[in-house]
Amino acid sequence: ESSMAIAVIVMTDIQSNK
Repeated sequence: ESSMAIAVIVMTDIQSNK
């Protein structure tokens, strides 16, 4: 599993929420 990939998705999710 790639934790980095998940982190990127989470970051994108936060930006989308803004």
